[in-house]
Amino acid sequence: MDDLKPEIESVTVVLVGDFNPAIFHPAWFAHQKLIQQEEADRASVKIVSPDLSVFSIGWLALEVVSERFAVQTTQMQYVDALRDFVTGTFGLLRHTPVKFMGVNRAAHFRSPDETTWHNLGHRLAPKEEWETVLKKPGMRKLQILGQRPDQFRGNLNVTVEPSQMFRPGFGVLFDINDHYDNDVEGKGRECERMMEILVTAWQISLDRSLRIAQTIVQPREPR
Repeated sequence: MDDLKPEIESVTVVLVGDFNPAIFHPAWFAHQKLIQQEEADRASVKIVSPDLSVFSIGWLALEVVSERFAVQTTQMQYVDALRDFVTGTFGLLRHTPVKFMGVNRAAHFRSPDETTWHNLGHRLAPKEEWETVLKKPGMRKLQILGQRPDQFRGNLNVTVEPSQMFRPGFGVLFDINDHYDNDVEGKGRECERMMEILVTAWQISLDRSLRIAQTIVQPREPR
């Protein structure tokens, strides 16, 4: 599909733990030199409150509630800056309890035609069984859980569904959630350990997620 290159991508880092949304304001990040002052001045701030903080600065979008911190970029040239933003933030907030982390990559592939698009759905979700109980069954969403292939705790979650980004046209979305459980022993180092994992696994995670999507989306030769 289109030389196996996604036309639209995003990378999101999600942390699950205990956060104080009110501190996550563009002015705070600028003061800590995690973003430029000009970026903070131009930030689109939806809300910053004790319960919820949401803002964007063009290349980065942030949303924080008390149990969840999430930052995303849709501009792939900024993926390493996204990592540095997270590690810089929690290098300062190193005592924040962090239980879980997700490095999530979404990739939208455009199908060259409707037949190729349908063939992928038929291959991933064969229709023979469903045709006995449904009229013209079609794959809406497929979710696959896999064990981690490395030394970390957690799992890989892959979601495949039709993409809504190509109109007119046909596309498929792969959303790969690379999930990490905190493996630190003892209290007090949870955040530090999770940042260590993020730095160590970052490029491997991104490459693996894209490889998963490219492998599955690859049209198969007829047998």
